[in-house]
Amino acid sequence: MKAVVVHESMFGNTRRVAEAVAAALQPGFDVEITGVEGATTALLGAADLVVLGAPTHGHGLSRPQTRAQTLRNGVPAAIAQGTGMREVLARLPAGRGRPAAAFDTRLRWPVWLSGAASRRIAAALRAAGYALVAPPESFIVSATAGPMRGGEIERAGAWGAHLAHLAGPTAPVATADRPLAGVR
Repeated sequence: MKAVVVHESMFGNTRRVAEAVAAALQPGFDVEITGVEGATTALLGAADLVVLGAPTHGHGLSRPQTRAQTLRNGVPAAIAQGTGMREVLARLPAGRGRPAAAFDTRLRWPVWLSGAASRRIAAALRAAGYALVAPPESFIVSATAGPMRGGEIERAGAWGAHLAHLAGPTAPVATADRPLAGVR
């Protein structure tokens, strides 16, 4: 089985979370991890499990304007002026019920105050016909540029192992009288 983990990362925090998730998926999946620039429709369309993650910018997904603002914080121009998760979601191939999951990185503020990019990712995945195997997940950064809050990378690995259990080759099978828990 093939899993694809796609991340948008300005300061490297979301990439580190994606790497921990990908490593935890490897026992049950052939995993390919890529930044948003490598997330082709062919790559996503060939995956048995799609996991997408992005940083939270302005209550949701980054936009060209919010990415450009990161130049002042030392983000390389190629990243700040490049593709974001919003553009990947706009060209998602049909999910046809395939499993998927969404995550983000954000500050440790209440969601009503900070927002959560994972919610927008999850909504786009559902709209494209993917089945979410777990609720959208947030991983906490200590500051805008990071680092990750203590224990978050380990928690990301545990979340990835949970996804592998829910969507991998030994995943429980839903029946008419016993739907899968967590699948939305």
